Order: sequence, then C-alpha cells, then structure tokens
Amino acid sequence: MSGRRACVTGGAGFIGSFLSRRLWEEGWYVTVLDCCGSEGLTLIADLVGRARFRFVRGDAASRKDVEEAAAGADVVFHLASVVGVGVTIADPVRTIRNNLDSILHVLEVARRQGSKVVFSSSADIYGTLNKVPLEEDDDNLYAPPHVRRWVYARVKSLEEQLCFEYHRRYGLPTVVVRYFNSYGYGMDDAFPRRVIPLFVHSLLEGRPLEVVGDGSQTRSFCYVDDMVRGTILAAQVPEAAGQAFNVGNDEEITIRDLAGKMLAIGEELGMVTNSPGWRFVTAGDVYGEEFEDIQRRVPSLSKSRRVLGYEPQVSLDEGLRRTLRAYRDQGLPRAMGVAR
Repeated sequence: MSGRRACVTGGAGFIGSFLSRRLWEEGWYVTVLDCCGSEGLTLIADLVGRARFRFVRGDAASRKDVEEAAAGADVVFHLASVVGVGVTIADPVRTIRNNLDSILHVLEVARRQGSKVVFSSSADIYGTLNKVPLEEDDDNLYAPPHVRRWVYARVKSLEEQLCFEYHRRYGLPTVVVRYFNSYGYGMDDAFPRRVIPLFVHSLLEGRPLEVVGDGSQTRSFCYVDDMVRGTILAAQVPEAAGQAFNVGNDEEITIRDLAGKMLAIGEELGMVTNSPGWRFVTAGDVYGEEFEDIQRRVPSLSKSRRVLGYEPQVSLDEGLRRTLRAYRDQGLPRAMGVAR
C-alpha cells in the first residue's frame, strides 16, 4: 500500500491520531483534517513537518475544507464527528447538523474525484437491542425521538444510510466500520465519560473507582491498535465496499470485574500503593438523568473475520497494561483534536 494517499478527517482525535500514524508508518501520504490548533496535535505532533504528512486546520462541516484536505486522496477515512453521549445529549442540534453536513461533504467530494470512503460509525447504532452478540444486519432499536440519549445513535445510523445510498446510486466504494468501545492512551480527552477513562483518572488521583449500578453490565473493550487494524483492512479489501463491519473485541467482561482488573494492574505497575477500591453509583450520578445504560454489548466478529480477515490481537489484560503504563510514564496528554 506504500505511496497511496489518505485523508483522515478528525485525524487529531483519539482513534484518528493512531490511524494517521499507522498509515504514515506504512508508507501512505497522509493529510489530517481537524479543527484543533497545533496544541491539539498531542499524539501526532512529531509528524508535523515530516515528509508524506500534512495537517490542514479546518472543519469537515465545511465543503471548502474537505475539498482542500481530500484533494487527490485514494481513501478518505471519515472520523470527524461530534462524539460522546454527554456532549450529544447537551446539544442535539449541533450533533445532527455537524455530523450530517460533514458526511455529505465527504461523500460528494469523494464521488467527484473517485475516492474510497471508510466511515467510522458506532456500536451505539444498535440502540437498546437485547441481543448478544450483535450482528451487522440486526435491527436498530431506540427509545422515542424525544429521548435525547439516542440522538448520537440516530444520526450515526443516518450517516451510514447515506454511505450505502451513495454506493448504490453512484457506485462510490463506501465501507462502514462500527467501533465497539475503543480504549488506549489519550482516550480520556476524547471520551472523558467512558468507563475506562473514568477509572484511569480515579487511579491517578487515588480515588475509589465509581462503578455504575451493581456492575453486572458487560462490555467488550477493544485496544486502539486493533481498531486501527480493522479500519485499514476495510480500506484494503475490495469486497468490503457497500457493507458494514463490526470492529472490536468479542472478549466480554462485567464492569465490576473491569474495575478489579484495573486496580490489580495499577498495583502491579506501582500506580496504586494503597488500593482505593471501588464504590457503586447511579448512572445519573455519572452521566446525568437522561442517560440510559445497556446491560450487554458484544460484537459478532464473524463477518469481519470472513471478509476482512480481521482478528483482534491485543487481549484486554495486555491492552490495559499498555494503557496504564503509558499514563504512569507520560501522565495525562494535553488537549487533543475535537473529533474521534
């Protein structure tokens, strides 16, 4: 793939930074479009000024900025987004307008110049569907539209539908990747209210970890390197065009067990000398009264394995160890890009 050209919208955000770096290391010419300033390039600051790397300060919601950043790109990786349930609950209008404007600009620019589009969606689009594991063709199930908790999921679903329609109508090669609970160093700035960033901050500050409810709810967490690997595979496999793929790790764990695991690894790494333990809190205490939790969320990776050749390679234990070691050695990163 050496010598190919990529545009990464939201490329200074959490996953975007790791994706941009991996592409650059593999020989791609990489242009990052993000509306942060130079101070927000925390995880990719060392790439600025290097050969085959370009940073464009702009907004994916601006057609002009997308045209500048994506010019000549073989693949546009679209990660720019208003993210985080707390943010989207607080301002649904901004979430809807920004995300839909951005995806339409990306798709139109890509259509006119013949670029492939890899769109980063979310496991949140499955909504409250009570099914394990979740497969790509499963229904989306949401609360009524007046419930703001699901505005992010609804708009992501609309963005996916636009990708599929551009593929059907114009033959544009579009691929949707649905991320399931990413984590890694730098995630605390992009996703401050997710459980692993919250636990990391509590460990660094010596406070008890706050476990929502009784901690019996489960998640499947995916280390950022695996997320990036799945995203690049989606760009490389021709048969992926016009389809959606779950990208994550199908290793399931309760939140209570996650808290115990992070405390144990923190102690192993010398971050915890007198274990603060954990305490139980309500979802409203952490996320606000409009938040609705999901009891289980686990991806089926059958399709991703079969079509993309995707396989998560980093276990939860190893990923948490890498993440906590980075926070121990480097501390909290400065503010990053505003997108993923």
